[in-house]
Amino acid sequence: MERKDTLIKLGDQIRSMREKQGISQVELADRIGKDKQAVNRIEQGKVNPGYFQLREISEGLDITLSELLDGL
Repeated sequence: MERKDTLIKLGDQIRSMREKQGISQVELADRIGKDKQAVNRIEQGKVNPGYFQLREISEGLDITLSELLDGL
């Protein structure tokens, strides 16, 4: 799988988990100390989030990093 495809799949995974919890991009951004645009760029697969950013996202969603990356 190409890098771009993987980033898009990761973004879709994050968006899906966020929406299942009924929280907005703004709320997730507040939980992880980022702005809405940062969350939006990740969900659209436009950036490659690093390890610590992925940990922050998983903690913001109250899931494990393994759950966040499952299926990628």
